[in-house]
Amino acid sequence: MSDQPSGLGAVARCSLGRNTHIFDGTALNLLHIISGTSYETAYHSFLILDCYIEYIAVCHHTVKIKAPGIVMSKVADQSPCSPESSGQGNGGILYRAAAYADSPVDSAGKNPDVIRAAAPRRLYDTIFKIKVFYLRVSPIQIPIWINFTEQAEAVAAIEAAASALPAWSATPLAKRVELMQKALEIFKTYRDEIIRLEALELGAPVSYSANAHCDYQFIRIESYIRESQKVVFEEQFEQSTVVRESVGVIACITPWNYPLGQVVQKIIPALLMGNTVVLKPSQHTPLTAYLLVDSLDRAGFPAGTVNLITGRGSKLGDTLATHPLVDMISFTGSTAVGIKLSQKALEGVKRISLELGGKSPFIWLPSEDYEPAINQLFGSVFYNSGQTCTALTRLLVPESDLEKVKALLLRRIPQLVVGDPMDPKTNIGPMASKAQYDKVLSYIELGQSEGAELLCGGRAPEAGKGYFIKPTVFVNVTNSMRIAREEIFGPVLCVITYKTVDEAVAIANDTPYGLNAAVFGERELALSVAKRIKAGNVYVNGGPRDVTAPFGGYKQSGIGREGGRYGLMEFTQLKATFDR
Repeated sequence: MSDQPSGLGAVARCSLGRNTHIFDGTALNLLHIISGTSYETAYHSFLILDCYIEYIAVCHHTVKIKAPGIVMSKVADQSPCSPESSGQGNGGILYRAAAYADSPVDSAGKNPDVIRAAAPRRLYDTIFKIKVFYLRVSPIQIPIWINFTEQAEAVAAIEAAASALPAWSATPLAKRVELMQKALEIFKTYRDEIIRLEALELGAPVSYSANAHCDYQFIRIESYIRESQKVVFEEQFEQSTVVRESVGVIACITPWNYPLGQVVQKIIPALLMGNTVVLKPSQHTPLTAYLLVDSLDRAGFPAGTVNLITGRGSKLGDTLATHPLVDMISFTGSTAVGIKLSQKALEGVKRISLELGGKSPFIWLPSEDYEPAINQLFGSVFYNSGQTCTALTRLLVPESDLEKVKALLLRRIPQLVVGDPMDPKTNIGPMASKAQYDKVLSYIELGQSEGAELLCGGRAPEAGKGYFIKPTVFVNVTNSMRIAREEIFGPVLCVITYKTVDEAVAIANDTPYGLNAAVFGERELALSVAKRIKAGNVYVNGGPRDVTAPFGGYKQSGIGREGGRYGLMEFTQLKATFDR
């Protein structure tokens, strides 16, 4: 293996013999690679057992990598998580780790024979820490090794992006489009892996993952490719020429709830507009980001154009936000973290784009039949286990129709299947982590203490078998309650009544957020109400999402826009040239 970096600044690629790679082949092969078990055992471990997913930090070690390459692990007979000194193989370090977090490794087959690492290529010789995580499938925990980037490595990634910027920004758009189209075709071959990985690391049911977490992301990339060719890069004004140029080095920080979608929304338009990227996906759900970056690498994107770093945002965020070579921060996450990050970025007067939280209203205007609005409501509030910033979690209904709405909800909610995300019949999987599970349960308890009526839902009856929360509905909610004002990020719906349409609009706007909203009812009235709602996105009568339209929020829901031409132009800046 050469000491010189090839391809992208940092790419998840793991040599497995016979010149294969960790993310090549089928998803089941990936499970086999990660677990080191037999193909059949890996398959049944994930498909049959009560499935819930959580990354668990087990240990870390400081190791010396003498050349760019991979880290590999092989079980030995020493204590768990202790580094071995038996040398390197294929650029790797030999390690040992327990297959069970709560039991020692023994000779009874409870540990995998081989644990393979998904460590990025190194730019330089470096000392870095490796953390062991477990894709947790009760009662089995499948180990996977993820590099946790240190500050020096993050700086190296930034410098690599800055070095690649002049050549990449000067590359004709047609060439950038050609490479992106090639990357997309490669990326589509990973469809099965993407669907299963989102089920494993996030808990998203495969039925939902196939659409929202996979196929829709292909559509988004295709849209960016088309729309990039419609961007006007040069305009002639009366006495000047205005050109649209790349911003520079973009630091992209993405959350865990839509691991692939949020990455696509940032790095694809940034690259197409001639920027270089340092990507830091969530430490909880980084695996599909590896797949995308690997596809870009295989398509031939030049070295340094995309740099993948992994680890905690609390440790790497400041480095990305304050480094002088970073020109722009593009962040998706909580409002609180977005505010702190933007404050750091503004110290260096960096551009910033923020997609933050929401507490979105869904106004049901007086109607004889609310049944047509149910699917949109459920798809927004309950799918992805409610872990969606755009979720329509405040349902506003006419006071006179409350009983009718309650009956409708009680009739339809039992049709939703909560369970194993690998089961195609499942609608709602587990919460993404124990922390999120505990947070949502605390809000359910809070709602009851605030005086709201728990109509249905709460903790799943199989306590201890997974982080499952049933679709939960509160009625008799007032907009002053915390459950109506704070983002819960779980499958929890608050039903609020109104007397007049004007009151409904006032309640809808009475929030610090303004990300998403929806209206159901007679078309002309619904459209007029939609115009009065202070939100960046408003859906009328279930109108489909237009992938070419801008996406973003008002108020504390964010700054800037993603999607379509507006999302592309977010990663550009304007220059006016005055010439006689």
